[in-house]
Amino acid sequence: MTPLRRHLALSTDLPAVELVAIARRAEELGVEAAWVTDIRFLRDCYVLLGAIAATTTRLVLAPGVSDPFSRHPASLAAAAATLGELSMRRRPRTRTSSCGAR
Repeated sequence: MTPLRRHLALSTDLPAVELVAIARRAEELGVEAAWVTDIRFLRDCYVLLGAIAATTTRLVLAPGVSDPFSRHPASLAAAAATLGELSMRRRPRTRTSSCGAR
């Protein structure tokens, strides 16, 4: 039986300090991963992910779907690489395909 994996989706419509605090608390409660939405004209998800990476130690971090029309793919790649450095390339404990098969 596959263990229950807990992930957290964070929307960027909350203040940045609040989002970071929520992510820290989620990590304390055993949440494995945090996803931050990438919504135009709200708080920048990559800045928030960097702040979360700096204040947590185990959370696997990722953006929601990023818009390649408002963010150039090269900029997205650079942001993802920088986030990888800040988070020390955290990885999930177990990996499964999108359909749950091993």
